[in-house]
Amino acid sequence: VKSLMESREIMDYVLNNNRMEEEEEEEEEESDTPGAIFCNQWLDVVGLAVTGSLLEKVIRIPRFSERGCMQLAADLSYLINVLSALGVTGHPHALLNHFAALLEMDQFEVQQRLSVRHSSPTTPL
Repeated sequence: VKSLMESREIMDYVLNNNRMEEEEEEEEEESDTPGAIFCNQWLDVVGLAVTGSLLEKVIRIPRFSERGCMQLAADLSYLINVLSALGVTGHPHALLNHFAALLEMDQFEVQQRLSVRHSSPTTPL
């Protein structure tokens, strides 16, 4: 109570909060530089290329074992985390998330969704 009465904690909070706001403003200014813009564009292109190439190869696999599904789900989850951490707008791609979600389903759930999809082609898988 005494420290509150003397406003020490409040003053520390205000001073530290102002410093944090200044640091955030500096970071925002740095993200508008030509170098940062180029890096974001480059990461976008690389992210799309990696995602597209990976998904193209995945859809060519005719059959997955249970262990294969688990491994691919782990790999896609890792890629999703990496792309999310980069903070590039639009990444990870929605198809990557969709594939990862499908791999997490058990066989019964996939068959059920496929039968619903087959009876109503407009229903999302």
